[in-house]
Amino acid sequence: MSNSFGRRVAILAIAAVVPISLVSCATESTQTTNTGTRVVESNYQIENATIVAGNPGSGKASFLGTVVNLSGEEDEILGISSDGIEATVDPDKVVVEPKGSVKIQTGTEVTANFADFTADTGTWVPVSIVFRKAGLSNFEVLVVPPIGYYEEAAPEGTKPQDVEAVTPPEEEGDAGELEGHNSGSTTSTGTEEETDATKLEEAGTPASATPNPSLSNEGDAGALESRG
Repeated sequence: MSNSFGRRVAILAIAAVVPISLVSCATESTQTTNTGTRVVESNYQIENATIVAGNPGSGKASFLGTVVNLSGEEDEILGISSDGIEATVDPDKVVVEPKGSVKIQTGTEVTANFADFTADTGTWVPVSIVFRKAGLSNFEVLVVPPIGYYEEAAPEGTKPQDVEAVTPPEEEGDAGELEGHNSGSTTSTGTEEETDATKLEEAGTPASATPNPSLSNEGDAGALESRG
């Protein structure tokens, strides 16, 4: 029997004998926060529990959360699953020290990745965590896309999604119209200025053609001389 198969059998066996009271208690203590699901029990606590999806259609997803051991005894995480799909937890043995915590996230020492995950982003899915001593914890988490803060928590190899705002076509059309309007106004202004300058220049020509007073006097003097 392989180690992985034996481990899976052990997890299922533990889940089968967990008291119903413990499961219902865990469910009642589940809260939803703006950073994920929070589970509070007398001997453990789970913070920011979320599932971060990978590339669309890849089937990949990663569990994100922090497990806190509130008891005075060492405990161990035996498995994490969602809707019957078991995550691959690395390393195989995840020990949570008394009054200590373990962060589960891509890029950290402890990771939990799904290979056949099919739930859509924006939906809630059930998650189960099996502890060696604390037993089974059932709760629901939100599946989020790998953007923003969750980009770092996505499965390895996930291509970052482009989240830049796209200008709606009508706004682009309005912008184009405004640009065209501004462009036309500038051209029109330049033409008017050129036209005004031309008019001034043309208007200046007749003014310069007006006989100079001195020339007029010379003409008068010439006329007197002719008469003389």
